[in-house]
Amino acid sequence: MSWTFRRFRSGAPSSHQTAPRSPSPSFADCTSALAAARVLGATLKAGETVELGLDPSRHVYLVAVGGAIEVNGRRAEPRDGVAVTGEETLTISAVEEAEIVLVDAR
Repeated sequence: MSWTFRRFRSGAPSSHQTAPRSPSPSFADCTSALAAARVLGATLKAGETVELGLDPSRHVYLVAVGGAIEVNGRRAEPRDGVAVTGEETLTISAVEEAEIVLVDAR
């Protein structure tokens, strides 16, 4: 097993999603993950919203590293974990400026 590390792109526009680890070749700017999962990250300014289409059969785990967010209308404080299953759409709104990390797995 080998591990690699990559920082999220600093200076990327807010609400810009990055995928530092993914098994998918469609994410050319990320390290590989030997799993049926992907890790996404984004920085949202206060008041910004991002929407992500999901496969309802997959499981998503989301954490706001800093700043409060709302996930599908439910508030989450910094470092709260949000587990999502069975949803087709994930709507994430920043109550405060927030950096988020999302894991999409089976």
